[in-house]
Amino acid sequence: MPPVLIVTRVISGFGIGMVTATATAYLIELHGTARPEASRTRADIVSTAANIGGLAVGPLAGGPLAEYVTSPLRTPYLIFLGLLLISAAGVALTPETVAPYRPQRVSVPQAARPTFSAASAATFAAFAAFGLFTSLAPGFIAGTLHQPSRTPAGLVAFLVFGATAVTQTCLPGVTQRTLLACGLALMPLGLIAVTAAVWQPALALLLLGGVVTGAGAGLLFTGSITTVLSLADPSSRSETLAGLFLAAYTGLALPVLGVGFATRFITDKTALIGFTVLLIALCIAGSRRLLNGHATAPVAAAADN
Repeated sequence: MPPVLIVTRVISGFGIGMVTATATAYLIELHGTARPEASRTRADIVSTAANIGGLAVGPLAGGPLAEYVTSPLRTPYLIFLGLLLISAAGVALTPETVAPYRPQRVSVPQAARPTFSAASAATFAAFAAFGLFTSLAPGFIAGTLHQPSRTPAGLVAFLVFGATAVTQTCLPGVTQRTLLACGLALMPLGLIAVTAAVWQPALALLLLGGVVTGAGAGLLFTGSITTVLSLADPSSRSETLAGLFLAAYTGLALPVLGVGFATRFITDKTALIGFTVLLIALCIAGSRRLLNGHATAPVAAAADN
């Protein structure tokens, strides 16, 4: 029943939104409690890699599940429910770091709002690129390349998110500014390659463009989270992060919906060019503020490992 599915997906979306920002702040607070003398960089890396790692594993597992298991529309949700129950048990056994609970709203210090806005724009662009692959890959592979198997479609999305997760965890000692600069350079290059792969159908170029885009988006997201955390008051980390994740998940959904609407009036290829130009423009618009702001601290030093 599509109406029931839509309502339940909206409810699950609210739950995901509540968990991501809170869990990211929670990891940082738990790390600070366990290792009060250490830098928080390990917690930053673990939290961002967990966010993107989950997005990577989902399509990798979803493709074979959709193709090979019985009840492919139900089985993934049952597996997901089981993982949620395990996660809930783990949270119940973990010590609380903030009490009492109070409803939260997005909170950003007044002086930090320009930099926060630049980080949010970069995050919006990064997740819009992710949304492009989760929506583009299945149709492109099945239609243009005539490969109806769902497993390759899941593999393409996995490579994008996997490249993101790898770059987030494998660059020890690199400064926040360098991460942002590399991300702002790599993501546009990857998007241009993806656009070329669609105009001149080529799976290899699509995969290469996806990996480069994912790597750039991962660096951009890591740098943006670290930037926002440096702006936030320790007592309101989750409130500030909530604003960043709001930009992230808006980017994951809204631009792709815009592309879908645009294809009613223009060709898919032309819509993709417009999408790519928009994301590149967002990267350029936020680059000056991000690179000249609070972006000089090492994101991951060997001593923290």
